[in-house]
Amino acid sequence: MNFEAFEKSARQNLGLADAARVSKRLNILRMLQSDHRFEYPKILEILRQKDHDKWIAELYKCLIKNKKSLAEFRANYIDIQESKSAEQAAKDQRLNAELSTSVKKYHQEKQEFIAGAVVVGKSTQMDKRMTRSADIPLASEVRTPDTLAKALNVFTKEFFESDITPRPDPTPDLLDPPYDPNYLLFQARIYAIRYDYRVQNIEGKEVTCAARVSIIAGILGGDVREVTRCWDFYFRSGITYDAGCIESFALLYVLFLVRHSFIDATKKHQLRRLIDQLYALAHPDMALSPPQEIQPFVPSAVMVVHIDCLYASVKEGMYSDRLMSLVGGFITHSAKISYGLEELESHALSKCVRLLVKQIRGFQREP
Repeated sequence: MNFEAFEKSARQNLGLADAARVSKRLNILRMLQSDHRFEYPKILEILRQKDHDKWIAELYKCLIKNKKSLAEFRANYIDIQESKSAEQAAKDQRLNAELSTSVKKYHQEKQEFIAGAVVVGKSTQMDKRMTRSADIPLASEVRTPDTLAKALNVFTKEFFESDITPRPDPTPDLLDPPYDPNYLLFQARIYAIRYDYRVQNIEGKEVTCAARVSIIAGILGGDVREVTRCWDFYFRSGITYDAGCIESFALLYVLFLVRHSFIDATKKHQLRRLIDQLYALAHPDMALSPPQEIQPFVPSAVMVVHIDCLYASVKEGMYSDRLMSLVGGFITHSAKISYGLEELESHALSKCVRLLVKQIRGFQREP
């Protein structure tokens, strides 16, 4: 039996558990055959041996006219094995580097395309959802501004009129609690709306409204990651396009961070950074230089009072019911929603505040 026939027989009827081990041994045998002769039919009987030392010892017995000792044969086998392993590792490293470079290049080209290209949406299909990262956009799949405005209105109204159960905090018994299905549907729709705006380089009150609505929906749905991501965008654009709500949402952000500071050290640190910046904005004459958590703005006199109270509470780590009620009332009544479903969104904002305040009180009452 020659090596080709032996290899063909060896690879027949292999299970997944044996395939990798047998393939490695065949590669080494291919290299050994240049200096050794084997009885291949005997090797077929031992090729699947799981114990590596027994495999080498039994392979040694399959040699024809052998003049080497078992120790010499073992050393030769191990040298070839290590050489093949090093060769494979170098190959894997090279392929991983090439793949990483290729993936990075693709994402870079994709982002450059999205950032630099002006895609003119042509789609009038209102309902579009995203469940994964979008590819380079096609004009035929990107909705027109009029369609996006209508979709934002329809889906926001549908969501705000539904009853949403907030996702509970993770526990040791349930590390990844489920989201409300209605929230997941809305999240996919609103993300697709924001994406279609972004790839067309559209800025303005419509895009800012989509981010604002996402924040409210995320709080109601218990989606910390989505809320945080949308807030970053909202504070960049809200100063210009949503000035009537910026104070309200800045303090809503404070309440959001307070609520999560009880269970997340990162949010606690972020809360302290944010309140330091708000305090510096409220008292510019003090020449403070806090870290920049949000885009700077000039707070009103009423907001300054609330900032001062929150600043003291954050430092102490205690939040009185009266303070929470006052801050909640300011958030709800100071928001001047100039674009969107004013009445429905105001009601949803009020629900957000009540939910956060209730959760904060619950954490403080825990022993």
